Amino acid sequence: MLKKLTPGQPIYSVEIDPEDHNEAYFALSYIPSLSQSNEIALDSQKIISICILWDASLSRANIENRNHEINMLRTILDIWKSNDVNIQLTVVVFRNVLEEPQTFQLEEQDYWSKLGQFLSNLSYDGATNLFQLATISSKVPNMTHYFLFSDCLSTIGNDDPTVLDQLTTKPVWIFNANFAHEPTNFSLIKHLTNPSGGGYISRQKIVDQNNVNDIIQWIDSPQPRYINTDIINNTSIHDIYPSHSTVLATNAEQFIIVGKMSSSIPANIAINFMILNQMHRKELMIDKADPTVENYGLLRRLYAQQMLAELTAFPEKNKKRIIDIGMKFSIVSDFTSILVLETLQQHIQYNICPHQSRTTLYNDYMKYQTEKKQQELIKNQEKIVAILKLWQARCS
Repeated sequence: MLKKLTPGQPIYSVEIDPEDHNEAYFALSYIPSLSQSNEIALDSQKIISICILWDASLSRANIENRNHEINMLRTILDIWKSNDVNIQLTVVVFRNVLEEPQTFQLEEQDYWSKLGQFLSNLSYDGATNLFQLATISSKVPNMTHYFLFSDCLSTIGNDDPTVLDQLTTKPVWIFNANFAHEPTNFSLIKHLTNPSGGGYISRQKIVDQNNVNDIIQWIDSPQPRYINTDIINNTSIHDIYPSHSTVLATNAEQFIIVGKMSSSIPANIAINFMILNQMHRKELMIDKADPTVENYGLLRRLYAQQMLAELTAFPEKNKKRIIDIGMKFSIVSDFTSILVLETLQQHIQYNICPHQSRTTLYNDYMKYQTEKKQQELIKNQEKIVAILKLWQARCS
């Protein structure tokens, strides 16, 4: 299907939709050169305005995890301060509601005694409403970075992804010292970090203080990002994923875009990236589908997986769509699992129709269902006749 690429070498694949031969799935892999994207030094004269969004809900009550995060924050701020970086710092604590912003002056020698004590003395209780962070830009304007300390487990709120668009206009860096087995909403983390140009700093990076210089360089450097895809011709192209801007890993070997198009018309598209604060545009031609090529259904599953990756950021809001996609494409999701069914009797037992690619089994199942409906229709007719006879006997 798709293989690993050298930077600048595009490759694509197209396969006809087995359920609608007028449409086709496509997957395109292309990665621009990112070799220079991390070699920018921070201008010490530049003002960094950081808003720390500190989740103090009950799910964050683990003292050890919090202390690791606090220590990492102190190390980052101390290094910036030692390099004479001008930092403006605001802290907003939230649970189910936002608290009033607190400002800390880093030019003061004892700034950490105040900030550290403030964070250490917080009470951790109540529910989490991440969606209220959408109003933070009006509450604390002119920020250059958001540092979100949270597991992103939002237990209340309107669950509308567009609400958070205002938050992702600036880089969102999420710090989370939870262990791997502890609950964390990774889909929502990606939803916040990718469009914003930020990143996720996990427990492994937080606990290992040797990573701090790499983290600072990561934060200081502009992140290479996929912006969007322009359709130059073939307006039948639709449902392109990723559907929003997303950060590219600096060591990425491929970046995959999937979507649907007309199976009989070639498509000309342009992929737009932002690299080192400059636009990079690549025009590509995708040929029409070849009906003679054997269809293994790999692209349709890749397409479905890309859809699910975005939908699972808000699982309750998108529950029906997630279930429908999982059932249609036979993919495990938050709400679906897979049963391995091999025989006709098993498909009948669980009332699951075999995929059309299993032609014999599919035809046998459809034949059984047709005969079953006919038998039920005959039984219903016999019942009606019997009832009519009883009624006529009673009336005579």
